[in-house]
Amino acid sequence: MALQWKNQTKGQVEAVITGDVDVDQASKIKEMLLPYVEDPENTVYIHLDRVNYIDSTGVGVFVSLLKHAQEKSSRLILKGVHGNVEEILQMTRLDRVFTIEND
Repeated sequence: MALQWKNQTKGQVEAVITGDVDVDQASKIKEMLLPYVEDPENTVYIHLDRVNYIDSTGVGVFVSLLKHAQEKSSRLILKGVHGNVEEILQMTRLDRVFTIEND
């Protein structure tokens, strides 16, 4: 798993995740994104188009980040949701909870 910053301006943060989002990577992702989600002025975009696999721990990280965003009045948007990630979000009905933008 790799996390790269596509944009880090005040008010808008874009992170691109590559690889698997699983138990081994979940805490690292949360640690890197949480400070941005906790800023009420930010809209945080997480690009998932390069993610091929997500497990329950990975989903839990995104749910936790969304909860923090809601508490702090920031926004969290998932982009490029597809494949396994899309299936998991649909199966758990989290696709109705998250704001998802697919280009």
